[in-house]
Amino acid sequence: MTFCYETPVSTAQWHYGGDLATLDVTGSAVVAFGMVDADWKVTADRLVIDPQHGDLSEMLNATSVAEAVAVVLNGHEATRLTGLPPDEAGSYLLRSGAAVVVIKQGALGGMVFHGSVVEVYGPIPTKVTRTLGSGDAFTAGFAHAWFEDPGNPLAAAQFGARTAAAHSLTDVPQVPQDLLDSLPAPLDYPLGATPRIYLAAPFFTTAERLLLETVRTALFDAGLNVFSPLHDVGAGSDEVAPQDLEGLGSCDAVLALLDGADPGTVFEAGWATHADIPVVGFTAQPDVHDLTMLRGTGAELSSDLTSAVHLAAWAAIRRASSRTGRS
Repeated sequence: MTFCYETPVSTAQWHYGGDLATLDVTGSAVVAFGMVDADWKVTADRLVIDPQHGDLSEMLNATSVAEAVAVVLNGHEATRLTGLPPDEAGSYLLRSGAAVVVIKQGALGGMVFHGSVVEVYGPIPTKVTRTLGSGDAFTAGFAHAWFEDPGNPLAAAQFGARTAAAHSLTDVPQVPQDLLDSLPAPLDYPLGATPRIYLAAPFFTTAERLLLETVRTALFDAGLNVFSPLHDVGAGSDEVAPQDLEGLGSCDAVLALLDGADPGTVFEAGWATHADIPVVGFTAQPDVHDLTMLRGTGAELSSDLTSAVHLAAWAAIRRASSRTGRS
């Protein structure tokens, strides 16, 4: 089995050339992940399924559960499996036999479906984000809490979010209790309009275009609305500047790709700062002297692409919440 990620925010490419194994598992409380290299059958009292790349309908058919099944998946997986947007996919999966469905929505938090109720939880902001493995950490945290208290799936999802946040800070399978206790309070789950990010970046070389496309896709995958001058206005000449700034004024945060100190990108970051729009910068060298003005006026700079994407998302959520009067 081989996995390849071009960047930490890219979709995994994998290859397996062997025969599928078959696992037969019996237990009171079981967590079952979809596997590329194996099929499984589960007999349990309570079961949590994280389908990943697998076929959820086959997994549900391969289970014998006395009490309840909970399904944990992200929005893209939910849409792939059902053909429906996440807010409809949860109810559909309940009708398919799950008692609880948790749909994670990237940097925004997520939704919990159970009975006739849909509840939401917000994200836990951290300075560093590691998406590789954090989904598994969420599932483990959710399962731990839900097995203890199956009547409160929202609290279990909130604990899953805290476990994933702690994993981002440690990058180890087990996280200490004192770290879980020290994490900040969750941000609001954005209700209504999706937070909008202005993607400030040069796009004059092949390498710049490739990075721009990668980051734009990562922002969409994180659940955000994105305004990209190249995509939403066009390259153009001097006449595009007012349209770019109009788009910038409609956004909740800026993610600036700063390597090379492109004058247009730096100008947009400065304009946003003057307009009280938070700025997050992605750069290989966040401490260089050239970025003194950005750091000194409150911009968050990161050399990690995944972290920069999430920092921008959380800055946008904070600003959107403050504008609507939410805490």
